[in-house]
Amino acid sequence: MVVTAPTRILVVDDSPTIRRVVSSVLQRAGFDAVAVASGEAALQGCAVEMPGLLLVDATMPGMSGVELITRLVDEHPDAPPILLLCTRGDDLAAHDPSLRGRGVVDTITKPFSPEALLAVVQHTVEKHGAARATAEHTRVIATLAQIPVAEPRSRPRSPAHDFDDDEKTAPAVPRTMPTTTTSNPGQAIGVSLPSGFALIGDLAVIALPEVLQLLKFQSHTGLLAVDAGGLRFQVALEGGAVVALTAAERDGAPTRRAELLLGHYFVAPGLVDETALEVLLATPSLGRPLGERLLASGQISADDLRRTLGEQVQDLMVELLRARRGVFALRPGADLLPPLVVSPGWAIDGLLFEALRRIDEWGVIETEVPSFDACFVVRGAPDETGLSADERAVLLLLASGPSRVADVVKRSTLRAFDVCRVLYRLSVLQRVRRIDDGDGRGLVSDHAGVSTTPRESS
Repeated sequence: MVVTAPTRILVVDDSPTIRRVVSSVLQRAGFDAVAVASGEAALQGCAVEMPGLLLVDATMPGMSGVELITRLVDEHPDAPPILLLCTRGDDLAAHDPSLRGRGVVDTITKPFSPEALLAVVQHTVEKHGAARATAEHTRVIATLAQIPVAEPRSRPRSPAHDFDDDEKTAPAVPRTMPTTTTSNPGQAIGVSLPSGFALIGDLAVIALPEVLQLLKFQSHTGLLAVDAGGLRFQVALEGGAVVALTAAERDGAPTRRAELLLGHYFVAPGLVDETALEVLLATPSLGRPLGERLLASGQISADDLRRTLGEQVQDLMVELLRARRGVFALRPGADLLPPLVVSPGWAIDGLLFEALRRIDEWGVIETEVPSFDACFVVRGAPDETGLSADERAVLLLLASGPSRVADVVKRSTLRAFDVCRVLYRLSVLQRVRRIDDGDGRGLVSDHAGVSTTPRESS
């Protein structure tokens, strides 16, 4: 089974009114519309995910629409069709016929009615969409073919192994996986699916909670690989329950999100001394995972390890569900499950309920803390009256001067979620003041989160 997303349209215009109106009209018509205010932002967005169609304002301050089109085509030869937004009397397209050769397929004159806008957009999508739909199928398949998936285990699961390698949040996996060109369901769309997969799809079409519920009801056992939000996740399932959830960067390296590394969950609450963990990580591991080494050294108990792993799994589930775009693939088979010493098996319903509750809370927090690049300062003299220990700690971090949310997370022992929740409360209490909204992507966007350099202790 292969599913792909509706046409994604990127609207590029420096006018907030145009962006809001055009996005609203396109979204009501069923398109996946995203709007940005500059050519620079458009290039950054296209580098992350190429849309199916661009609507570009011809005359923008800074990088003009023509400059954007030129750079886009130079950097991306497979750039999508472009509709040029022009003002009355602007015969730019007539004076510069080379725009046609650079992907401009039509122009729309401002002001325009919603009906006129939709007519041009729908005609363009119908005319140019077939080739791009095939390309989109191929993109999904190609991405899945790059997702590292753990090889079947030749040895039985054993108490001699547990969770994650020292600085990793994912087990060692091959960098590629084989594909097949033999009889294959993908032939229906002219592509070849990776072998051994029962289900693949696009998260923009089928939300991950629906996928996980399906796997729960059918009591699946195997490995669900997900490429989303800049990370690659692996969800190990046994009888429809989650027995392990790991994450790594797309290149297979440990995640650079320090707050997601297993060591952080030992250090932050004071279970393990940071210096002691640094010493442990600096010594040869002999292939023994971090949790096993901490247990053997007597620094943590089995209950500590079970609880800590549960916290990490829940946080990773939140991170996974926050990603609105990506691809997923299910590879069935009990032999794909990692060897675990403590594997209580987390019910999918419980993980989803808590993750979605936190995501809703992220939405509330975002009203005061709009992004991880937002900058805060203490309002007047620091006032710790009535504050909790966590709130006093964050207030103290801000006392040295203006700080971005991401920088506060780096310097705090709290998780990113807890830092943002504390900043929300401090802002509501008027103990801190926001002086910059940041990049505007939000806390729950496709690339939300804090890109940090992992502590050696993590």
